Amino acid sequence: MTGIPELSASASDDDSMAVYACAVRRGGVTDSDPGLREELGLAPEAVDAALARLVDLHLLRAGPGDGGRPLVPVSPDVAAASLISPIGEEMHRQRTVMRQIQARLSLFQPHYEANRDSSPGQGRIESLSGDVELSGRLHLAVEQCAREFLAFRPGGPLPLGRIAAMACRGVAIRLLVQHSLRADLRARTAMREIIALGGDIRTVGQLPRQVIIFDDEAAFLLDDKQPGPCGVVIGHRQTVALLREVAEMVWTFAEPYSTGDIGYQGVTGDLQRTIVELLASGLTDEAIARRLGVSVRTCRRHIAAVLSSLDAVSRFQAGALAVSANLLDTGRLRNAAPGRASAG
Repeated sequence: MTGIPELSASASDDDSMAVYACAVRRGGVTDSDPGLREELGLAPEAVDAALARLVDLHLLRAGPGDGGRPLVPVSPDVAAASLISPIGEEMHRQRTVMRQIQARLSLFQPHYEANRDSSPGQGRIESLSGDVELSGRLHLAVEQCAREFLAFRPGGPLPLGRIAAMACRGVAIRLLVQHSLRADLRARTAMREIIALGGDIRTVGQLPRQVIIFDDEAAFLLDDKQPGPCGVVIGHRQTVALLREVAEMVWTFAEPYSTGDIGYQGVTGDLQRTIVELLASGLTDEAIARRLGVSVRTCRRHIAAVLSSLDAVSRFQAGALAVSANLLDTGRLRNAAPGRASAG
């Protein structure tokens, strides 16, 4: 496939459009025509860059003639078609390869199912050794999901855009995400689409691990911060059902998200309580940031705001003031202590 030119907008686009309009009016231009530079009032290097850009975009092509390199204008529709055609051919080739891979490997599926189910102690809980295996298993689960999808802290290998695609084909979507996504413009756009398609989204202060459940048939428990396996996939129905019950309990206490909500509207207090609890648990800024789903810089801004609202000058004082004011859930504090969650 031929190379695709850079398509992002830039200030030089104005120069390119001016040169293209001039080429259309004249019926063509040459790269050595000083009159072109004078007519447009552009520096020689700006005209040269614009001509090169237009050639890359197939909006100018070489024409017959002498006296410099003649360039004739091409319709944008034709130029677009000439750029898109190789991409379409490559996509067709890749789809053919994908079908061949699926057909070839599907021959092994009956042997896998028969031997896995008869293997003693297998338990249908499998470790995912790396990102490639995880991506493949998630792709298959997404394609097979027909009724309901429930996820805690989606993202990474399963972005919101792919979840929206499931909603488009009628899968009931429920998502539990961190409060931080309420202030993320890109995430808000995807969540708006999911809600418009009938999905339900709620938010909480922190989610330590990704949990993804497909049709009550399979569940993924993912760990994006520990060395070794990146998680497990569970196919044992009773275990998936138990995990689903736990998820339902967490869902009940989460805050509903509406596309009309602005920023942290309605969840500021819960977010601040979560931050104080994590501070009092002795977690580092990096670990707290992971729990909240924000960058370390944003996390530190939140911490500074919490300390200011409590008139505290240190993490320890903030925790002590919050406990004395009955703002903290001491049971949650014990569960989040560094000995239990040192990795965040």
